Amino acid sequence: MRIRCRTSPPPVDFAYSAMKLAPYLLIVPLGLLLLGCSEPAGPKVIASRDLDVKIPAIKRAVQDNDTTQLAELVKGLKSDDAAVRLYSIEGLQRMTGQDLGYRYYDDDEARKPALERWNKWLSEQKN
Repeated sequence: MRIRCRTSPPPVDFAYSAMKLAPYLLIVPLGLLLLGCSEPAGPKVIASRDLDVKIPAIKRAVQDNDTTQLAELVKGLKSDDAAVRLYSIEGLQRMTGQDLGYRYYDDDEARKPALERWNKWLSEQKN
């Protein structure tokens, strides 16, 4: 007959266990931190200074043919950012069928006459 003795469990090597868990202990909190670190974008309006908000707002206004945004599109033609000027003139062309000689890639002086034509056109639309 065999007699069994009660034995204690093997000792736990905490250092080894901690080394196995270390990547998870760093990755999980870091991932959670990154998920919560985005700034609220706010309303998607053309008047926003944030290009990640402004350009999608221009696209949406053109897609919806939102003529209440024509003034903001004309204002976008004065932007220092070529992408804003491009999306603004593309939107105006699609909504009005005209470009009034405006080229987004021209320098400030070359764009000035066309910008004046757009401002005149806008003021005529308000009357």
